[in-house]
Amino acid sequence: MAQEYVLSEVNRKVKAQIAPGLRIVEIVPAKLANTAGMMGAVSLAEKLLA
Repeated sequence: MAQEYVLSEVNRKVKAQIAPGLRIVEIVPAKLANTAGMMGAVSLAEKLLA
């Protein structure tokens, strides 16, 4: 419940601050949660070591 409220408020405040043409964006929870950083590090390591 609290997360939904916070996300709603963030979206509302961001849309009020950005250019009208960009107001179609929506901030959503991350699908990878806490593993996103690790996934990015692995991807970078693969590219550097290839």
